[in-house]
Amino acid sequence: MQRPLIDTARIKIQGLSSELFERREIGDEMTLTVKGTIVSDLESVQAHEGTRRVQTLKLDRVVEGVSEKVHENADGQMTIGDVPDDHAPEDESSEPVDEGGLGEFTGGPTFSAGGDDAA
Repeated sequence: MQRPLIDTARIKIQGLSSELFERREIGDEMTLTVKGTIVSDLESVQAHEGTRRVQTLKLDRVVEGVSEKVHENADGQMTIGDVPDDHAPEDESSEPVDEGGLGEFTGGPTFSAGGDDAA
């Protein structure tokens, strides 16, 4: 049996959406756009199918319909990992930046309860 050129797997979806959707009747169809994170990759030998690979996808975001909105946060805010298109990385060899009054570390914690006596 010849191996496919592209390594493929089935997707198993895990989790519960944090978004709320209009309640539907049993048998109704819905179209959703899903964003998720792969959390496992399993391979097993099947009696009549050969090898089956299954990757589990944990739901991060679900949007009704086919939509690019799945890439936005639920509140429309950007996440820490998001970088705006017009933002270019800064040159790290530039002048030092004032860290808002943070200076050199001057020592460990001091305690007001207790004296200098060692027990």
